Amino acid sequence: MISTHIAHTTIDAAYCCGPVKLNLTFEDSCLHDALHGLLSQYDAPWLSPEPVIHVTIECGDALATANEPTGAFFHSWHLRADRRGASLISVSNVGVWMEFDLAKGRAQIVVPFHSDWPVIVEEVEQQLASLGMG
Repeated sequence: MISTHIAHTTIDAAYCCGPVKLNLTFEDSCLHDALHGLLSQYDAPWLSPEPVIHVTIECGDALATANEPTGAFFHSWHLRADRRGASLISVSNVGVWMEFDLAKGRAQIVVPFHSDWPVIVEEVEQQLASLGMG
């Protein structure tokens, strides 16, 4: 479960997920530990140079200024996503929120405090998978 008291240390990890390399910075070690097993399944080197996407995963609430995505760009069981200029904005069913700046190759994922840990892990994984939609 996501810690309610978060240490000020971060965990950095990198995964080669097919043609994309994900450089992840986790604010919470529990979330890193839960996702490491899932992401390690895809961690395989790719023969061609891959794009690198930098992702920061932090705990909290979506930014108050963010308008919730409607799903106009993409809508699935887990996510609703909208393209807004050079950004992909998405939200999951339990409020895992992501903004991906396509031009900069940077994303921020904000994970709410929630009691259903398996759902949180699944929906963060879905947000990471959606990075390929941009």
